[in-house]
Amino acid sequence: MLIGYARTSTVEQVAGLEAQQVALAATGCDKLFSEQASSVAQRDQLAAALDPSTSSGEPLCARATRWS
Repeated sequence: MLIGYARTSTVEQVAGLEAQQVALAATGCDKLFSEQASSVAQRDQLAAALDPSTSSGEPLCARATRWS
């Protein structure tokens, strides 16, 4: 199972978030977590995507910079 994670830093970056979501869906992600939060903010959706009790599978993101 592929677990997708998409993130933009601000709520104004709607197109960027949607582009990541489309790319992850096209890759075949079974579950998709997304949020609009800066890299220094608490990222609940990232935590959920990586939590084995919430989603077991291989994590994937559209851009490597989204992990940090």
